[in-house]
Amino acid sequence: MALRKIKAMHKEYGLLESRQCKDCCNLKSYTQNRTWYKCEAYGVSSSEATDWAKSNIACGLFDVSFTEMKRMPLIEKLKRTTKKVEDKPIDGQISLEVTE
Repeated sequence: MALRKIKAMHKEYGLLESRQCKDCCNLKSYTQNRTWYKCEAYGVSSSEATDWAKSNIACGLFDVSFTEMKRMPLIEKLKRTTKKVEDKPIDGQISLEVTE
């Protein structure tokens, strides 16, 4: 799952190979009985699904304040995107027909 998140960020905003998320202004830390990290550009929730790795290669929003941009977090965009549905069966796929 973690790789899917950062790949989605790179696809949406580009890749900045010379930097890591740990140095970005959009990475926020939260501490209770442990410390975890969230990327504001990806989206922040109380779920582990939005936990972020500091060692990720940075996206094109590196050190561009996402909160000042007033844009929708990527996770919200992804929720609203319709998934591609296959029109035709895949080669070798079994089909079932109902007869009466």
